[in-house]
Amino acid sequence: LAININRRYIFYGALILLMLNTVYLSFILGMILADISTRKTDYLKHIKNNFFTLLALIIGIFLGSFPNNRILDETIYRYVVLGFPFDSINFYHTWGAFFIMVAIMNSNILKSFFSTKILSFLGKISFSMYVIHFIVVNSFSSFIFINAVKYTSYNNAFLITFVISVTFILFFSYFIYRYIDLTGIKLSKYIFVKYFKTKK
Repeated sequence: LAININRRYIFYGALILLMLNTVYLSFILGMILADISTRKTDYLKHIKNNFFTLLALIIGIFLGSFPNNRILDETIYRYVVLGFPFDSINFYHTWGAFFIMVAIMNSNILKSFFSTKILSFLGKISFSMYVIHFIVVNSFSSFIFINAVKYTSYNNAFLITFVISVTFILFFSYFIYRYIDLTGIKLSKYIFVKYFKTKK
């Protein structure tokens, strides 16, 4: 929708403010990174140096490590807790992911590492894994564990459940990616080219 708007960064800024305290902020930030990295003028290249990359990575890891348990009294994070109505956990994790992505996009070493065949495969099926894992863990995995623990120790039951569940999730995620996700990607590309791409 914003691809042909010359001053779209004003539009992005408005969206950031609008989504600042929601889970959709990560989508807006991801959209901005995708935009600036696929343009002929990649703005990240102008600040591509080791110090900036390291700084972005450190900030990303720090923000992304904000504790989930809300027990912050004895941690450094007690100094950065946001007041109501902000959800500090979601807010900091989102910005942490953003800065880590900036660091990866500015580092040839990190890009090469995340471009290996195994990690590329996991990246392709990651959305499908995200969609189904919670359902699988709370149904299929629970069923396996409840029955396995009757015949073996807790640790063995966990190991059995983990191996079977991960195998099932990987297989089913690839199936969804191959036959559903790719179809959606092709459809979205078709709609983009037909209705939104600037014709030269």
